[in-house]
Amino acid sequence: MKRQAYSIMAAVMLLAMGALLTTACDNEDNAAADSAVPTVGGQPIQFTATLAPKSGDGGAQTRAIKTGTETGSGKEILKVAWNEGEKIAIYYETTTGHAITTATVQSVDSQTGEATISATFDADAQNNGKANFVFPASLHNDMGDIDESLLLSNQNGLLRTTTKNISKNFDAATATGTITVSGSEATVSGTVAMQNRVCILKMALGFDDGQSHTSIDPLQGGNTLTIAVEDGPTYTITSAFEEQGATSTGGSTAPRPFQQGDVIYVAMLPVASKTVSFSSTGSGGVYRKYSTGVTLEAGKFYRNVDVLLSTSPLIPEGYKDLSSGSINAVNGDHIFQSSSAATANTITIPNGAKVTLNGVNISTTGPGIICNGTATIVLEGTNSVTSTDNTAVQIGTLSKTLTISGSGSLTATGGGGAGIGSGKVLDYCGNIVINGGTVTAIGGERAAGIGSVYQEGSYSSCGDITINGGTVTATGGEEAAGIGGGGGKSCGNITINGGTVTATGGSYCAGIGSGFGATCGHITITDGVTRVTANKGTDATYSIGRDKDGDQRTTGTITIGGTVYYDSEEKAFRKDGGTYLATSPLVYTP
Repeated sequence: MKRQAYSIMAAVMLLAMGALLTTACDNEDNAAADSAVPTVGGQPIQFTATLAPKSGDGGAQTRAIKTGTETGSGKEILKVAWNEGEKIAIYYETTTGHAITTATVQSVDSQTGEATISATFDADAQNNGKANFVFPASLHNDMGDIDESLLLSNQNGLLRTTTKNISKNFDAATATGTITVSGSEATVSGTVAMQNRVCILKMALGFDDGQSHTSIDPLQGGNTLTIAVEDGPTYTITSAFEEQGATSTGGSTAPRPFQQGDVIYVAMLPVASKTVSFSSTGSGGVYRKYSTGVTLEAGKFYRNVDVLLSTSPLIPEGYKDLSSGSINAVNGDHIFQSSSAATANTITIPNGAKVTLNGVNISTTGPGIICNGTATIVLEGTNSVTSTDNTAVQIGTLSKTLTISGSGSLTATGGGGAGIGSGKVLDYCGNIVINGGTVTAIGGERAAGIGSVYQEGSYSSCGDITINGGTVTATGGEEAAGIGGGGGKSCGNITINGGTVTATGGSYCAGIGSGFGATCGHITITDGVTRVTANKGTDATYSIGRDKDGDQRTTGTITIGGTVYYDSEEKAFRKDGGTYLATSPLVYTP
């Protein structure tokens, strides 16, 4: 659901949004030509402004919540207004950079709904400098924008209209303007429009027994409703209904599970032609609904949406239930699991296919996921793949690439093989690329968390390993690196360009590098990462690089943040590389 658009004005006149934004841009373009106005004695600058009311006919603004009525429309209008004491964060330019202050609503005109806000700026506030406004202030991040994860997490689905806190729970808007500084006072220069960032969805919940497909009252769902958007965020809505006689105004008693006919309100980010899944685990089992082609626009209030959850939901084309059996996927498949219990069913992905995983839980003796060539796995929700005697996620052969992306998570635990990489019966595997998601990979005996695995009687290897984003945690088994080579087996180049990475080696091995008695290619960690932590295993020499007994030819050049610490051409450490690479934990933060 998207938030209303509100105007912030230095004057009380509310102009059309397009004109306002144009004015703001023009003022910003002219800012470079104006110099900062010196303050009187270096004292703080007092700032005042007028906020347009959270109301109107919707002509010049769009909003998820607004006051008033629509004559003859029969539509529900959620009532909201400015309240004294509400906070707005202002991220503004100074002569040396940026600063953040908090403005407070001082008064509200009972007739017009306009509010007066005041704040204090630093003495070096930039005249004609850019200012970002964020409401409510509690949601701002360090870049002058909304931290949407704070807004959208842990919603309870209730609009508490009697306590006037709709704004606090559902309303979030941003704006950009310019500041005029004159002596020790500052005001908004021109008119700035605030626009909502979410929409609001009003849903009536229903539950279906999955057999006769008739509503059963008072069939109960779980205490949470999970809404997952394809390639987007996941929302968890908790019940705040009273145990007895609950209404949408909430109460102080212990909450009960969702029931047939419950009406809830949910704030969501915009959705454009995506599949949205709804699920709740209750007394009757797992209830689900899948809606395809969903589009939700920011700033709108979607009323009276019926969501019928069923234990046997109508599954859209391209959705496959792993609980029903092993899946030979095709390109575009969206694989889910209606039962939360672990299944021995497996997934095979053909060459060139892109497959989405949402809530799969595999536990088997062989590989849980087999990629027969180049493949892409998109993560949604929480996914787990465990192999008790092989590799959890087996990559295709040499020259093939597995790419992992998405906003969900994957825990891959190998038994006799890697968490993600080559398997016991596969001599060679291709490249591994991780672009996003939360990925945890644990290798079995003599197997890397991400990489190759020991295979008796033959030479096995994996290709290049590249991490561009996400949160990655990799742990190697005995005699294997966390990221890199398994015992006696090689891997290609290891490149970490982004994300937060933690790698821990098994006995005798580095967190990132070659396995025991094995080799790996060049190891490069760029300054684009958030943080990389490498831990050496028991009796290991280095956190990044070769194993305990390997000579200096067992790894390629090791470069961290642009600095070469080991040169494979010279076969020697540079700078303090020998000492630095042996540090455990070795933590690199640009």
